[in-house]
Amino acid sequence: MIRLLTNPYTEEYKQFKQHVLSNQFAWYWLDCNVLGAQSTVVYDNFGFYQQEIVKPPERRDNYVSPYLKTAFSIFRSILSYNEIEYNRMLRCCVNNTHSTKSHRLSIPHNDHPYPHTNLLVYLTDTNDGETICDGQSFYGEEDDVIIFQGLHCMRPPLNDRRIVIVYTYE
Repeated sequence: MIRLLTNPYTEEYKQFKQHVLSNQFAWYWLDCNVLGAQSTVVYDNFGFYQQEIVKPPERRDNYVSPYLKTAFSIFRSILSYNEIEYNRMLRCCVNNTHSTKSHRLSIPHNDHPYPHTNLLVYLTDTNDGETICDGQSFYGEEDDVIIFQGLHCMRPPLNDRRIVIVYTYE
């Protein structure tokens, strides 16, 4: 089930969002949305841009993102404001998905092979590109925040780009 949270809209969040949406934020291309998966008539394994801030535990190395402190502060402020407890943040990245010719859904997936919760912060509108979890669709608008658990996918925007901060936690 997708749950809409309240975004406390802190100054730190506003500044980070402004930076991510500027031409000063570096993006790195990924050829597909799920490694090893094949596109089908319904699902498209399209590529997208990303910047990883916190790698998942199974891929951690010595890399420390310059955005770590800010990203963690935003994560903590959202969960605290919504009175949600957590043990640890598992992963954080910023995704930038552009429209595709097919407009098909991404490959359904879980972000980790163990129990976790996803938290998405929409830095832009989704332009008719929904997030789907357990058959429930959510059409995010700028500054929306949602949480969900389980198998999920998304549809790319019809135009422009869909930029979200993706956190996973337990």
